[in-house]
Amino acid sequence: MLVKIVIQDLGFSYRSTPVLNDLTFNVGKGKFLGLLGPNGSGKSTLIKCINQILRPGGRIVMDEEELQKMQISDVARRIGYVPQSEAMGMPMTVYDTVLMGRRVHMGWRPSSHDLDVVSGVLDKMSIEPLAMDDIWELSGGQRQKVFIARALAQEPEVLLLDEPTSSLDLRHQLDTMETISALVKNSGISVVMAIHDINLAARYADTVAMIRKGTIYGIGKPKDLFTPEAIKDVYGVEASFLYDNFGNPVIVPVKATDEAL
Repeated sequence: MLVKIVIQDLGFSYRSTPVLNDLTFNVGKGKFLGLLGPNGSGKSTLIKCINQILRPGGRIVMDEEELQKMQISDVARRIGYVPQSEAMGMPMTVYDTVLMGRRVHMGWRPSSHDLDVVSGVLDKMSIEPLAMDDIWELSGGQRQKVFIARALAQEPEVLLLDEPTSSLDLRHQLDTMETISALVKNSGISVVMAIHDINLAARYADTVAMIRKGTIYGIGKPKDLFTPEAIKDVYGVEASFLYDNFGNPVIVPVKATDEAL
């Protein structure tokens, strides 16, 4: 596997409370890595550390360049980020929202290339008909696609997503995951996604990392890593396993255990 990002001995604490401890793993070039774990395990914190929103200990190396030594503007040109949620802001069209993704490249005004990138992203995400609509009047699923489009307008090499399906209905969850999967396959972008739904991760992610109490419990292909023992250890849940027509595991929770997570 070609490696895009190397994470070595990463640690982070909020004041005196450790959240992430000695994490070491790689993100493959043109691959989809899913981050899984219970609430409070450190998934969102890890995403923010990779993006340099938070400044962790250890090393994060991207194409042999250490991210902690790069200017934030340079990081933003190479890494796109879609947060878990965004507070409702002032009225803004879909077009202008996506154009905001070009800020790290623009001068005082957008160039013809900036406008071409925005038009291309709107088309790629199938939201061009919504371009003049107010983003805050869209459905949750449509708005999520706009936020992904804004990140893609940065022309990033890596896309970080924090729980992008958490507030969506089933159809929009699948639509979002299909869109991200297609981006990985067609554009060669590397994706790191924090995700709650273990079955969506099993279906779409190339690799998954299970996080428990701020450490990596295991990392590998979903069909190899997801076992009844792993689900019990990480989530405190006994589960049954089925398999879909593509051979992907489908995890059915049975009951919670008495073990503290």
